[in-house]
Amino acid sequence: MVVAHSAQEVAPDRLDAVRRAAPTLAGGPLAMDAVARLAAQVTAAPGGLVSLVGDEWDDFVGVHGMADDLVHSPRIAVADSLCRNVVATSASVVIGDTSTDPRSRDAAAVTDLSIGAYLGVPLRGYRDQVVGAVCAVSPQRRDWTPEQVAALTGVAETVSLLPGVAAVGAELTAGMLDAPHLLDALAEAFVAVDADGAVLAWNAAARTLFGWTVEEVLGRPLCEVLFPEIAPWFQETVRRASAGEHLAGEHRMLWATMRSGDQRPVDATLSVVPGRLGPVLCVMLLDLSDQVIAEADASRQKSLLRALLDSMDTPVYATDLHGRSLFANAAFQRMFGGPEAAPLPESLPSRISRDLLWHPDGTRLRPAEYPSVRACAGHHVRDVAIDLRVPGQPARHLMVNAEPMQLGGARLGAVVVLHDVTAQRRANRLDACDLAVHRALLAAPTIEAVAPRVVEAVGSALGWRRAELWLADPVGEVLRPTASWVGDDPDASQLPPPAPVGPGEDLPGAAGAAAAPVWVDDLSAETEIPGLRVPDPRLRTGLAVPVGATGPAGHVVGALALYTDVCDPDRDAVVAHLAGIAAYLGQYLERRRTEELALELARTKDEYLALVGHELRTPLTSIATYVQLLADAPEAWAADGPQLLAVIQRNTESLMAIIDDLLDLAGLESGHTALEPTDLDLAALVRDRAAAVAPAADRAGLTLTTEVPEALPLHGDEERLRQVLDNLLSNAVKYNRDGGSVTVRLTDRDATAVLTVADTGTGLPAHEQAQLFQQFFRSAAVQHGEVPGSGLGLVVTRAIVERHGGRITATDNAPGLVVTVELPVRDG
Repeated sequence: MVVAHSAQEVAPDRLDAVRRAAPTLAGGPLAMDAVARLAAQVTAAPGGLVSLVGDEWDDFVGVHGMADDLVHSPRIAVADSLCRNVVATSASVVIGDTSTDPRSRDAAAVTDLSIGAYLGVPLRGYRDQVVGAVCAVSPQRRDWTPEQVAALTGVAETVSLLPGVAAVGAELTAGMLDAPHLLDALAEAFVAVDADGAVLAWNAAARTLFGWTVEEVLGRPLCEVLFPEIAPWFQETVRRASAGEHLAGEHRMLWATMRSGDQRPVDATLSVVPGRLGPVLCVMLLDLSDQVIAEADASRQKSLLRALLDSMDTPVYATDLHGRSLFANAAFQRMFGGPEAAPLPESLPSRISRDLLWHPDGTRLRPAEYPSVRACAGHHVRDVAIDLRVPGQPARHLMVNAEPMQLGGARLGAVVVLHDVTAQRRANRLDACDLAVHRALLAAPTIEAVAPRVVEAVGSALGWRRAELWLADPVGEVLRPTASWVGDDPDASQLPPPAPVGPGEDLPGAAGAAAAPVWVDDLSAETEIPGLRVPDPRLRTGLAVPVGATGPAGHVVGALALYTDVCDPDRDAVVAHLAGIAAYLGQYLERRRTEELALELARTKDEYLALVGHELRTPLTSIATYVQLLADAPEAWAADGPQLLAVIQRNTESLMAIIDDLLDLAGLESGHTALEPTDLDLAALVRDRAAAVAPAADRAGLTLTTEVPEALPLHGDEERLRQVLDNLLSNAVKYNRDGGSVTVRLTDRDATAVLTVADTGTGLPAHEQAQLFQQFFRSAAVQHGEVPGSGLGLVVTRAIVERHGGRITATDNAPGLVVTVELPVRDG
């Protein structure tokens, strides 16, 4: 065997001839596998080869009877080839026993291809250069006869006549067409026509395929025999061939007419070779019936599979090993917001992975973690949790499965299935939200303590950016912000708290006024809600639901408001769930108020009975004592009668005042005593009552200061409000200290009239301030003093204020006390 490259092997002219011959031998009018089969037949050998020997590789363009490995990968290195001996010597190489012949003993091809005997003849091309070999091989040793060498040489010389291979315009009739045994050896149907389109050659495979014998078709126009329906096209093709146009390797799928009249699909490969009388059009015809049937069946199966996958609600897509899109069903297209009929971008799966897929903990997926990449590497991906974040859409939670696509042992790509578990995750979060809200309401002693936990649970569970709880002010018709939550956004947490809103104002006020949920898709574009607030420019959508019972007869005590930058698509579910939480929160507030009232009643019942008994017993005892004295000592009438009667009358009046206050209080609290509201000027009424108490303040050495606006319209019962002012001002004077002061202020704040009466008197300990407006309450400091009183004046005052929809509170003035009355400003 020749080990080093010979000059002949690497000669530039020879390598140029190889390059010229390669395209013709790969797609010319003769199938090289058929030539390899003919080479085996003429030498009575099991196998045949047609070889092109380059400078590095020996490419087998025709293979017959060899191992499958050579069919799938038809090349070996030149250093391992036996054909290089043919090229090096430019002559036939005859080896009867490859194990002993020095030319083959060390060649790797002998072992790899199981070659026991080898016969190779030169295959000549451009300028008569040896471009390769036509070979016959046998797995056992054998002797090759001179006749077999000559026959194989004839096959090689015929192949050399092909245009592009031959050095000159060889005569086809002298070669191929005059060698019917060569044409009949071809597995494919072969037809040759002249410049008029008449049949010159018709091999055995054509006879078998179409049913016509060679005698029946020779000299007849081929378009008349096989292609009557496309005669114009075929005639134009013949004209092009006659004009010398290059048609080598041109393919077209045609429907050929059989002798029986049936039609059959064929693949026509066209080429032009020179003939004695001009160019000859050669047509190789491959029966495509099985292929067309298989393609039709595959198309039906593909359509069925496509329809099946498109009917699924589960998104599915496939990708090749390079990440290019192969398939995506309708559910996948819907998930990414594109029209179902739109073509899928080639790189969509890669873009999805790069831009949109995140771990549930908020970190991006690394390329090696993409389900499609892992599947392409051969992994079976199961139940991987991934978040999908498409711009302008709510985040989706996915469970992803992926499988590698394989054909035999070759890996082709991956199929990825996306299970959308967003609704399930939302349901789990909402259940957790309900549990968190219930626990917060059970554990917190006051609404102020529970509010932050409620808004945090609601906002985080729904995945919105901001949540707020608003509660109705006990005085007036305004909602005040009680708690807010902004998630993990430090910038949003620095925003100033919102101001109170009236009925119909802003999102909470609109929900409260309507007693129904209010949804705003675009906060920046909404114009119907007055004073609509955008808490943060990044927030787009808002939702508010009333807290408390809904409907025309419902009592709204507040509102829950939520804001987000991306709207949740399941709008009805979000509204329904939030409305349920708001209703439950309203029930909690009502229940808490009822429980507090019940506790207050239980706590004061015994004290109330004792105080009533004490306050009534004192004047009754005095009356009874003096009446008994007058009855037992008639002589006292003359000396002390008038004084004793005066005491009896004074205690009787005190007793009557207590009874009147009790009846008045009972009527006010039960609603049996009706108010008679009118439009009045509260500022004028305050100035009037301050002027009335001024003489008493002067006698007590007190400084009386009033800070009252020019006017403050109010709708209320003037007589009852006068009673409130007289009680507060008289108490401020009565329980003050020498040289002290009384300050009266009236302001209008958020549609609420705020009246404060501040004194510098004895004041109250912090633990007694909450009891100031309970029946018969009197401070311990006052009880030990000499200031008379029943403890009912401020209780009646509280009842009057509450009947007006207001609130009264007391705070320390250090020293003294500040009593604040808040009354809603309403039209009549």
